[in-house]
Amino acid sequence: MSTFSQRLKEAREARGLSQDELAQRMKITRGACSHWESGRSMPNTKHLLRLAEVLQTSHMWLSAQGSDAASTVYPDSESADNSIENNNLGRAADARTAYESFYDKETSLVAERFFKLNPKRRKLFANLLKELSIS
Repeated sequence: MSTFSQRLKEAREARGLSQDELAQRMKITRGACSHWESGRSMPNTKHLLRLAEVLQTSHMWLSAQGSDAASTVYPDSESADNSIENNNLGRAADARTAYESFYDKETSLVAERFFKLNPKRRKLFANLLKELSIS
């Protein structure tokens, strides 16, 4: 199975993006992209989800926890959403597996529960976290 750094580079190149262009779209430094591709560091959850969005692929595949069968870099986000749904890559069990390898148990549990939510409730949850962090 491929590693995160290999999959990141594969997805970036499949999109025809340089590290500079990816960094601009992500609003991060080119150095951060370089560190992720070389395996020197890993993105946080926010950046992993944004990478999947920008590269139009599954965060599960990108995190190197999804199966190689799901290794498609999708031509558009609608196709990615449909394929993810059809392959059940967004299921909580897969999310738990992906996040347990990168984060502590508590963070993994929050991620698992988050991925069980429908999009409307995910947005509500994100707004709640935003409000709690302001207080």
